[in-house]
Amino acid sequence: MKKINIRQKIEKDLVSLNRPARYLGNEWGASHKEWTPDSLAIALAFPDLYEVGMSHFGSRIAYDRFNRLEGVLAERVYAPDEDLEKLLRERQLPLFALESGRSLADFDAIAFSLSYELTYTNLLNMLDLAGIPLSSEEREEKNLSTLVFAGGPSCNNPGPLSDFLDFFAIGDGEEMIEDICRILKKKLPKSETLEALSKVEGIFVPSLARQTRKRIVSELRAEDHPVCGPIPYLPIVHERVTAEVRRGCDRGCRFCQAGSLYLPVRERSADSAVQLINDSLERTGYEEFSLFSLSSSDYSVAGEVASRVLGDCSKNGVNMSLPSMRVDSFSQELVKHQVRRTTLTFAPEAGSQRLRDVINKGVDEEEILSSISAAYQAGWNELKLYFMIGLPTETEEDLSAIAGLVATIKRRAQEIRRSDRKPRPAIRLNVTVSTFVPKPHTPFQWRRQDTPDEIRAKQRFLVDKLRAQGVSTSYHDPVVSELECVISRGDRSVGKMIQKAWELGCRQDAWSEHFRPELWAQAARETNIDFEKFAHRTWSYQETLPWDFIESGLSKKYLQAEDERATEAALSAPCTESCRGCGLCQSYKIDHQLAEKDEKSGKNEKPRQFLPRLTVRKIRARFRKEGDLRFISHLDLMRVFERATKRAGLALAFSQGFNPRPGIAFASALALGTTSESEWVDLSLAELLEPNEVKRRLNDQLPEGVELLEAIEVPLNAPSLMSTIDSAIYKVMAEGLPEDWAEFLAQQSLMLVRKSDKGEKCVEIRPFIHSLKAFPGGVEMKISTGSRGSVKAEEVIRAYSEWAEKKIEISSIHRQSLGFMKEKVPC
Repeated sequence: MKKINIRQKIEKDLVSLNRPARYLGNEWGASHKEWTPDSLAIALAFPDLYEVGMSHFGSRIAYDRFNRLEGVLAERVYAPDEDLEKLLRERQLPLFALESGRSLADFDAIAFSLSYELTYTNLLNMLDLAGIPLSSEEREEKNLSTLVFAGGPSCNNPGPLSDFLDFFAIGDGEEMIEDICRILKKKLPKSETLEALSKVEGIFVPSLARQTRKRIVSELRAEDHPVCGPIPYLPIVHERVTAEVRRGCDRGCRFCQAGSLYLPVRERSADSAVQLINDSLERTGYEEFSLFSLSSSDYSVAGEVASRVLGDCSKNGVNMSLPSMRVDSFSQELVKHQVRRTTLTFAPEAGSQRLRDVINKGVDEEEILSSISAAYQAGWNELKLYFMIGLPTETEEDLSAIAGLVATIKRRAQEIRRSDRKPRPAIRLNVTVSTFVPKPHTPFQWRRQDTPDEIRAKQRFLVDKLRAQGVSTSYHDPVVSELECVISRGDRSVGKMIQKAWELGCRQDAWSEHFRPELWAQAARETNIDFEKFAHRTWSYQETLPWDFIESGLSKKYLQAEDERATEAALSAPCTESCRGCGLCQSYKIDHQLAEKDEKSGKNEKPRQFLPRLTVRKIRARFRKEGDLRFISHLDLMRVFERATKRAGLALAFSQGFNPRPGIAFASALALGTTSESEWVDLSLAELLEPNEVKRRLNDQLPEGVELLEAIEVPLNAPSLMSTIDSAIYKVMAEGLPEDWAEFLAQQSLMLVRKSDKGEKCVEIRPFIHSLKAFPGGVEMKISTGSRGSVKAEEVIRAYSEWAEKKIEISSIHRQSLGFMKEKVPC
């Protein structure tokens, strides 16, 4: 399989796949390093769909760090959707990396990023699709050189995947990446490679089974943070610059695994954060950024950073996205800078004060009410509230307190509304109720999880209590939470259940529409996995835990003490204020690093107001869309242009309102899979740039496959492109087309069934077909398009196929030109 581009073998089928842009690998910012005999090739695998993996911050760091190293190349691969999996299996083709299209088996190593236990079947499926044996032992027997390893928070209990992976990277990865590559570049025999890796701090090798201490970086270095990377064509979960400003959380919530794993707190200085965000906005073309952390509102200089960045970008339509807010650290200084009023999220976790103290939430009801009231007064009318049920020591009174707290929040909002002089919309609350999952390396790691039946009973109780509140509610599936608990606290035997579930057909288990509880139950029965053992019993402090060989830095003595304090509902202070004696800082000879505040910064600043820019020049441009870019949709193309104009430094005019939009308008949408040499776009500029300068700047920032061919200035009041179009000329290449179209064109009526999300509709298309001219291997057609009625080139061929009762295989469709109304010419 060496040197074979698998994607090229399925190129004709891409247009039939759901969101084919997932599989192109040629996004702006993607790394395409040359393969040489000496290259160390790493496939960075994320066991979920492209849209999720492209939003994963840890994967972005890995992609950037690996590709910065000399002699190392890293390419991406994501879990394929079911349509691509079916296609690959039918064609007997292996899963491929995006950038080169090569099989995963061509790589020296495959590195998975693991952040959720219900993606483990995807990991196995990806290996199988690549033709790589699942077990490390079988790969050894077959003398396969490709190593398979993983990093990410889920690796802190390697047990369930130890049969499948050659090694695990535990903890912060920035420095480990260099150590791993230094060893892998030697290309030693596998046994020698694993022996060398096992001596690296943070590396656990299952076949050697040695005690392993997680890796911690002492500071957040600017050079370790990516400022660009691949910019996706299609929408992903988080379409923004993600700037990690703080790693670690000092609050000590006893259920929170991330809070335990990412200590100590390390903050980026305000200067470093501002520089990083500004550089990233300039390099990516994104119009939004977020301050990424486990608790962003706890970042010491969050307000200063937001003020400085948005002050720099106030004329560019840049916005800040706010993550989940702690209810005791809601910052009006932070939220005053937002333009768009997106939904804010608060997580009280528990309704009663007693239970909030049990989990060490460290917040009282008045703080909750004050923060939510402040958000409502600041203009946030829609808020999300997160609660958790099944927490240790929970009683019916604690459940009732959730409904009580929601009712109190609504009453407080009503009081604010009545006291306002101007009308204010009623507050809208969306309440999400999740299920407690005890996780390794937390104070609650010994606690039992409620059974699904117990959780369902509590959910029914809450439904009755919250229904009268008039709030929107959603609940997590307790069977999913149970499985998450079993896998997260499982030992090596649980891996057999995961493999059996995959063999039975489990895929994409993190997506509710794909989760198959009956198959997982069957897999558990056939592999003798007792859910009671791993999920629904209280574990003894004395017993050996499946993850005890991983040293998280938090001593068992500390975790046990915190668990005992939970039973007493005793609070522990944040560890940046008072050391809780966990042992981590002493063991690693490290301390918290907090950013220094500038007490004067932002004190007298007024809330940012967006000033819309007026159009002073309109540029009309013709461009081509060819190659792989034919597989991106029209909406994707709009995003490509919006981000390219930002990277090019073009000052576009913006619309007014809460959601300002840049002045970019296209003539006509091009069907997916169709190429063109005559697309048109209008750019409304807020600066006096010459057309050729706009063309030059934009072409420098557009991805390969899109290029401006000409650009002219048109009057500011010129009719819109969309209103001027009436026809288009296409060239269609296909097998089975006639040499003479006269008989088909003689038809007075041609009816066709159009399918859409709203259903099927029978339409008349004959009036929209102007001419059909045969040429060797294809047909040139002139058809109507635009606001006065249209037909697609593919529809004309389909109509002919049905009329002639003949199967037609289209190989390509190319739009040669657009026709404009004589009274409204574009140029």
